[in-house]
Amino acid sequence: MIFQKVQSSYEQEQGAAISNVGVTLSVNMPGLESNPSSTKQESGRWDKITTLWAKTDSSKLKRIHPETLEPIGLAEQKDLHPDLDGPLSASHAKSDPKTGDLYNYNISFTPQPTYRVFRVSSATGETTILATFHATPAYLHSLFLTEDYVIVSVWNSHISPQELTKGSIVPALQPFDPSKPAKWYVVDRKYGKGLIATYDSRAFFCFHSTNAWQEPSPTDPSKTDIVAECVLFETSDVLFRLYYELLVSSSVEAQQSSKRHFSDSKITRFRLPWVPDTPISENQTATVDWAASETPPLELPTLNPTYLTRPHRYTYAVVGRGKSTFLDGIMKFDSKTKKALFWDEHAQSPGEPIFVVDPKGETEDSGVLLSVVLDGMTGRSYLLCLDAKDLTELGRAQVDGPIGFGFHGQHVPIRGVPTGDF
Repeated sequence: MIFQKVQSSYEQEQGAAISNVGVTLSVNMPGLESNPSSTKQESGRWDKITTLWAKTDSSKLKRIHPETLEPIGLAEQKDLHPDLDGPLSASHAKSDPKTGDLYNYNISFTPQPTYRVFRVSSATGETTILATFHATPAYLHSLFLTEDYVIVSVWNSHISPQELTKGSIVPALQPFDPSKPAKWYVVDRKYGKGLIATYDSRAFFCFHSTNAWQEPSPTDPSKTDIVAECVLFETSDVLFRLYYELLVSSSVEAQQSSKRHFSDSKITRFRLPWVPDTPISENQTATVDWAASETPPLELPTLNPTYLTRPHRYTYAVVGRGKSTFLDGIMKFDSKTKKALFWDEHAQSPGEPIFVVDPKGETEDSGVLLSVVLDGMTGRSYLLCLDAKDLTELGRAQVDGPIGFGFHGQHVPIRGVPTGDF
């Protein structure tokens, strides 16, 4: 009995409370409901939050109580479909703004690196594998969605599967190689055609896609192009500039750092020309339409969610203008004029601006922005509300202490369509 106790080991149960899943949120996520139809009205509008799921850059999912925010359960993508058994996925799944269907990918490594792009039906909860293809494994935080396609861009954040088994993603990253093109995989999501085309583009790194849509090609209006907007980084160095000691203003490392966290980021639009009607095997070339290099470094881009999968003019983001060691302002960027508006106040660090649509509005920028801001002078946070047209302050709601910096959030109206996953 004594020797048995000496040889025993104890491991803490890996419950929802300690599972590190908490980057993005899905409201009433399809596929994990016992009765999917009970969460929707006939009009396709949501009554209430029945379930709330958190996602991260893995295949794990965490269920959260929608009122107390207490972790109450765990799931994995293989619970949606047995073939989704790989460890990696995108924190930013994409939801069809009309149907509510959810789209994402899953990467498995055995017997070789394999991407599976899938759809979860909002109406039935059924999960369908839309395409399966072999490609270089990479850390991909987001993907793109248009009216007819899911686009997985394998940008230059390639990872070593062997190193990934030892811990987190960052140590598994391979050195950024500008000689290797980024790959764009276009998957049909409506007609069962699978992988339609593959495009090569310049090397880059990205966290967040903003939007994508289809439009007639300027070189041949009978053809269809895909335009995809994202926040582009010249290299993946940003992943090594987000350590705690490089963000805290009182740290020596932050004060001596020559490059800020998002110092080489820019809003960029890529063009994937002449998307074929049927699958082709020859690689095509994706080009950069333009990059907004005149704006300050930025991240966490958002837009009016009703413009998902169709052309948008305005992109909102947080910026770092060198006024602090972290984020210090909110930007509205006009892609037509290439002009930008800003909100900033001394010692105020805003979080992601969430666009709330004005139901009576008639323009793309009719609505408000909500941002959780840390007041560096008082050490307390507040919810800031800005007019989305000109970034003038409409009000703020103070809390008694600091709210930890998160990455993303959701606004869900009492009645209406949630902002979805983007």
